Amino acid sequence: RDELPDELIVHNLEHGNIVVSYNLAGQEEIDELRRVISDIGLANLWGIARPYDKLQEGQVALATWGVLDTMDGVDAGRIEAFFEYAGNLGPERVPC
Repeated sequence: RDELPDELIVHNLEHGNIVVSYNLAGQEEIDELRRVISDIGLANLWGIARPYDKLQEGQVALATWGVLDTMDGVDAGRIEAFFEYAGNLGPERVPC
């Protein structure tokens, strides 16, 4: 569960990636988040998931260039909708 440095995350956002940051308490919740993300086709191309201890415990944050959504726990419908809406918004159009 190594955290990715914020500087790397910003670089990925510039390239249109969607970053899923989480601070989930148990492995069961982390596994649920992984299942949700793995079922989203765009996540394979544009998604990055990382543990992030700067979030409140139990929180998930979805970010892309200029858009942020935070939620308590794993909300599959909201995560799927975010990927549909927010994919590839960064100013640099070269995949990272």
